[in-house]
Order: sequence, then structure tokens, then C-alpha cells
Amino acid sequence: MIKKIFINTIAILSFIVQFIPFIFSALNQNRPEHTIDVLYHYFQFTAYLCSLLAIIIFVVLYNFDAKALKNKWLNSIFLLIAILGTYIHISQLFILKDFEII
Repeated sequence: MIKKIFINTIAILSFIVQFIPFIFSALNQNRPEHTIDVLYHYFQFTAYLCSLLAIIIFVVLYNFDAKALKNKWLNSIFLLIAILGTYIHISQLFILKDFEII
């Protein structure tokens, strides 16, 4: 029971920490000049949304009965959401350089 509370607390904290850049990303998009910029903004918005959805899916599957995990199509969708969500974390580490000491 304590393990579930601890894991849920970590998941809620990570959701809050990831929700803040999601909001700022949605509000701070510049007017794109090219079509590729529009597509990149849509991709980045989708990746942030998938990052949030991955946390929600994890909490729901962790806390409730996981009968949905027997369906291969649903697992494929969950995997796609998780892969798109990891793009944001990789870009924060390597491309945006958020964690570098100045």
C-alpha cells in the first residue's frame, strides 16, 4: 500500500512538472513562416500531449485491473504514445539543453 502511494505521488509530481512546459509550449509558439515550422509545432504539441498521456495511462493501469493489457492493438497504441512522449524528454536533455549548468 505504501509502495502504491509513493509511486502515485511520483507520477503526480512528474505530471505537474511536465504540464508546465506543455502549457508554455502551447502559449509561446511563434507565427510560423514555413510549412515545415507549422508541422514541427504540431509535432511538438502532440509529443507534449503524449508525454502527459503516458503518465495518465501509467497511473490508470497501475492502480486498476490491467485487463486491457491483453489486447495487442491497445498495447501498440500505448507504445506509440510512450515513444512520442519520450521525444520531449530527449529534446529537453539534448536539443534544448535545459539541464546544462551555465
